[in-house]
Amino acid sequence: MSIIDCASSGGTEAAKADREMSHRDLRIGDLVFIRVNARPFLEVARATCSWTNHVGIVVGVGENDSLIAESTFPLSRVTTMSRFLARSSGGFAIARLKQPLDRAQQRSLISAATRRSGVFYDTGFNIESQRQFCSRFVREVIFEATGVSIGEVETFETLLRRNPRHPLGFWRCWYLGWIPWQRRTVTPASLLASPHVRVFWDNHCNDIEGARPSIARKSHDDGDDVALRMSIGAKWLEWLVGPLANKNVIRRMITRNAGLPWRADNSRSRNELGIRYRPLAESMNDFFQQLVETGQLRR
Repeated sequence: MSIIDCASSGGTEAAKADREMSHRDLRIGDLVFIRVNARPFLEVARATCSWTNHVGIVVGVGENDSLIAESTFPLSRVTTMSRFLARSSGGFAIARLKQPLDRAQQRSLISAATRRSGVFYDTGFNIESQRQFCSRFVREVIFEATGVSIGEVETFETLLRRNPRHPLGFWRCWYLGWIPWQRRTVTPASLLASPHVRVFWDNHCNDIEGARPSIARKSHDDGDDVALRMSIGAKWLEWLVGPLANKNVIRRMITRNAGLPWRADNSRSRNELGIRYRPLAESMNDFFQQLVETGQLRR
């Protein structure tokens, strides 16, 4: 049975993808990213400008189904791949560590995930809590087994203010009127953007509202990094100053094009033509790295 068969048995949009992926393609330690519809997780996705808001890790591979360890409400657990994917409302993506896991590391990873099973879910998303949440769970399991640290630990202040357009009303209600700005956390989006992993399967829906292509930092074997950031300026300022700075920029064009959410759907080309696309972040990073290496762009 293919992974898409497992997903389609749950009636999710993952069934729209081509059917070449099977459980034999999985490895212990693979990261599986999905999108769930619970309101707090949708807000996490919107705050991080990402389509994904939940992640699990493969701890067993079989012919007809595989096993996923995850931190979910109310307790962390091991579930089947089919049940895990059936909860997704926006497809899924699978990433793998660039550093292959040997057998000893695979056994250590399974042991680390097993020890963390049955732990209550941390609805406060505090990385220093004695409870767990999905991205912290996966990050700690990977680190304990391999010594590789994936994802970016950051404060709520850094996370929420990176996207100034994201309304904070929900989070003020969630934290009973006071957002713990200095609390540290880690998100599924940062795990997906980690330079230590590569995405080898991605069929998530590209027309999800609030998601946008993210350009992450790419790490290279020589230790040099090129940091790329993508931000959107204040639309009202562009509308006011743009025509004064460049006569070819008209206010109607700014009104109709600037600051709008990215919405696209390439499912038809993937499903009918079998085309597979590289992640935009990977393509953009490689492009800019080429500019650096050829001397056309300074670090």
